[in-house]
Amino acid sequence: MNKSKIILILFILLVISSVFGFISFFLYTEAPFTKGNVLYNVDYNHNQSLDIYFPTQEVYELRPVLFYIHGGAWIGGTKEAINLNRFNGAINDLRDSGFVVVSPTYTLGVYGKSPFPQNIKDVYEAIDFIKRNADLYQLDSSQIGILGESAGAHIAMMLAFAEPGVYKLNKPKHEFDYLVDVYGPNELRGIYQSGLLDTINASMAYFPNSIQNRLDLTRYLLGFNPREDSARAFQMMDEYSPIKHLSDNYNAPTLIIQGKEDRLVPFSQSQELKKKLNNLNLLSELHLLNGVDHAFLNASDVQKDSIQRWIREFVIRDSKVEEK
Repeated sequence: MNKSKIILILFILLVISSVFGFISFFLYTEAPFTKGNVLYNVDYNHNQSLDIYFPTQEVYELRPVLFYIHGGAWIGGTKEAINLNRFNGAINDLRDSGFVVVSPTYTLGVYGKSPFPQNIKDVYEAIDFIKRNADLYQLDSSQIGILGESAGAHIAMMLAFAEPGVYKLNKPKHEFDYLVDVYGPNELRGIYQSGLLDTINASMAYFPNSIQNRLDLTRYLLGFNPREDSARAFQMMDEYSPIKHLSDNYNAPTLIIQGKEDRLVPFSQSQELKKKLNNLNLLSELHLLNGVDHAFLNASDVQKDSIQRWIREFVIRDSKVEEK
């Protein structure tokens, strides 16, 4: 057998093993797309789409809705992230309990063009779309909750706390039955001024200027170099910091979950959010996980099980729905 045939056979075996590994991973983690009926890539505006994960058990005449907003530092991520194993237990249990889960895409930042406020407007429009088409999918448009992780939690909080005019929409504010904030940044100056960003910027000093500019995350998030116009940068960061818009006009129960070793979002932000919610006499829960980093890295099996339980019990308890 000649060398080229051996290489071809090895390549085919590699592809087959990768495919089986991919399938095994999602089956092992019980990814939501492996269960029940899922409607993929439904266009909700001219640029974005959403997936609808229908209940695996029909419990309600009209199905309550949970929106899942993916993370990715506002420049990456995908709606399919719902199938990773951080929340699979909770998502599957909620579908078994009669909930529909909706996962939308949204505008991501590109070099020199900020995703704000279009990413927030996109998710607003996804919710609008679901409300308009509630009859088509047998949904209860008056029973909607929202769960976001990381950048997705930031977007979820902006929608829940801020008036639409803040993100350049002249429409009524969406009201939610509950909000689940999973390691979401709520004060953007704290992210910009964090030690991690300083470390990243310092490490880029070894690259040529042309590469440094392309790796500068602030140019993706703000659309310009904040060092050249700090006043404009801080104004923009304040404008899109959810905690600055939290007031007693917001009244949904809030669940906050974060690791104490989070290197991307200071866990003190979750503490400050909880404190402000308390001062406003708003219902909330805060769970801080010892030894756990962003994306629940280093979480123990016990901690992972607790995360699933907290989300499941919180959503079911604070949903205002009645069974058939």
